[in-house]
Parts: sequence; structure tokens; C-alpha cells
Amino acid sequence: MLPIQFKPCSKPRLFLLLGVLIFTFGQIPLNAWALDICYVTESGTGAANGSSWDNAFNGLQTALGTANCIDETGDQIWVAGGTYTPGSGVDTSFQLKTGVKIRGGFQGVPGTEEHDSGQVLDYVANSTDTSKVYSISDYETTLSGTTNSNCHVVLVDDATITATNTLFDGFTITGGNANQGVTCSNNNGGGILILNGSPKLSDLTISNNSAVNGGGMYNDSNNPKLSGVKFTSNTSTNDCGGIYNNVYSPSFSSVSF
Repeated sequence: MLPIQFKPCSKPRLFLLLGVLIFTFGQIPLNAWALDICYVTESGTGAANGSSWDNAFNGLQTALGTANCIDETGDQIWVAGGTYTPGSGVDTSFQLKTGVKIRGGFQGVPGTEEHDSGQVLDYVANSTDTSKVYSISDYETTLSGTTNSNCHVVLVDDATITATNTLFDGFTITGGNANQGVTCSNNNGGGILILNGSPKLSDLTISNNSAVNGGGMYNDSNNPKLSGVKFTSNTSTNDCGGIYNNVYSPSFSSVSF
């Protein structure tokens, strides 16, 4: 009997297959298997399918409701400067999704990704190239409740959300009013209500929100990570106009009141 021989994998066949694919279908784009980035502007552009700044979604809620924007850990939603409202209904809010990085502060045109608020702060701290140092307010991205309409502007209610997999960065949060009696299902956290989950919240301004407790933010037994967050002019009728922490405590870095 002849001895059994094991033949190693043939790499040339792999290169041949890639060559056939490229010849047949054209050049394979480098980001063909990349995680999704969905683009958002106030009024939408082009085909309004979120595939680029030239075809941006019309509003943040559209992106949050689109499966390919939120179905994989590492997906991102980039939001151009402007003002966005959650929509009608007292309990309607922008709800964070596990594993998704939502970033505001973009100019909203192709080739201007460096205007993202997080990168702006990085340039200010670490770069001598002043041509890339911009003010976040140049492209301020505001998420705003409407008077006596939205109890909470932003909602976190998913226990799988962590500071390592979910980011909310570069927004102004304003106009939430959870101080509406029985109208709201929860009278806490007018700006941001955290019921379940511990996201990373960075480069935010939380202002002019109201609630019974925690006008700016109410954190119910979670451990969010806050970095570069400014609380200003938030009010409560009972306790803590800025942030109310129930049981657990968030971590703070460069947070002001």
C-alpha cells in the first residue's frame, strides 16, 4: 500500500480565483466588507438612502430605523450640523442602539469628515496644523424636543449597551420636558433617560431640559461613561437639575455643571 500523502493548500488557486472575480466584476472596492456608515442631514440629499453625504438620509430617526445602519457592532451614523426632532408623541425619543456609534458635528459634504466633533477635539489637543482646527459650534448638531411634546430627547434602554460598544458623540441635547405629570410614562430625565445600558457619552452639551428628577439626565442603576459633557440651565421640580444618579454612578472626565 502506498503511503498517504497530504498535499498543502495551493495558494496560486486563490490568486487565480481573485483574478477571475476582478476580471469578471471589475475592481473590488477596499471597503466592500466594511461595516456600514450611514449619513444624515436635516433635509436629506440625492437618493436619500444614507449611503453618502450626496445621498444622505432625511433625519436621524430614519437612520435609527434602517436595519443596515444598526445591525452590526461597529456600525456608525454620521449626522451633519442642524436641528433634529424626535417626532410627535410624548414618549417619542432618539433611542441609542447597541454597538452603534452615533456622531454629530459634521459639515455634511464629501471630503469634510475631519469636522466630526471628536476629531476636532483631537486636532485641538494634538495637532499643530491649524487649518484643521475647527470650532464644534461651526457645525452644531442639535437634538431638540418640542414644547410639551417630547418627555425625553434621548433614551437608553438596552442592557447590552456598554461604553466599549456604543458611542453617542458631538450633540447638543435640549428641549426635553419630562415634567408633564401623567402625560409622561416616566417623569425623569428630560434630556437623556438611561433605564438600561451604559454607553459612552462624549462631547455633548445638555441644556434647557426639565424633569421631576434629573432635568438634564436621569441614570437608573447603570454605569455610563461621560467625557467632555457640559450640563447647563437644566431644571427639576424635585431633585437634581443636571444629573440624577439612582444607585449606580457614571464615570466623569471633563464634565461641567
